[in-house]
Amino acid sequence: MLPTAVTSVLGLDVYVRGCPGMGTRWFERVLPCLFESPVQVFAREKHSGCTIRSASDPNISSKLLHPRCRSSCIHAVIARHPMTLKRRDRHSMLVWEAYYGAWMQMRHANVRFFRFEDLISRGCTATRSDPVIARRYKTFRSDVAPSNEGVWRFWNYSSYAVR
Repeated sequence: MLPTAVTSVLGLDVYVRGCPGMGTRWFERVLPCLFESPVQVFAREKHSGCTIRSASDPNISSKLLHPRCRSSCIHAVIARHPMTLKRRDRHSMLVWEAYYGAWMQMRHANVRFFRFEDLISRGCTATRSDPVIARRYKTFRSDVAPSNEGVWRFWNYSSYAVR
């Protein structure tokens, strides 16, 4: 479920996080509309912790939180369903699982999760999405989902989304 406007205090810092190809560049532009108060978005180092070595990195959790984000800030983590990755080889899936799995295990108080499919489907972010990309994503999902329903259920990360 897409979160409604997030209450923030003036001057809240929001750090964008996600793997390459998840829509982080677009997310950093549309993210402010999810907040009731002005926020400052930081997207530098947005892919920290998500590398080709993430799947075998025992210290991946230590690379996720931005060092300058201590208390009055939020890490906004965006994810697409792994079945929609451009490269759906075994290693890419393992990297996705390691990176987002580390975020899920962390359960840090200042982390908010956002699903790409929710962001392009409703709310203020949907009106700012590229209709061609949104249509392609939705078409891909509807084409792949019926034949891979078990995979979609296995990778159901919707329970982690912020409400």
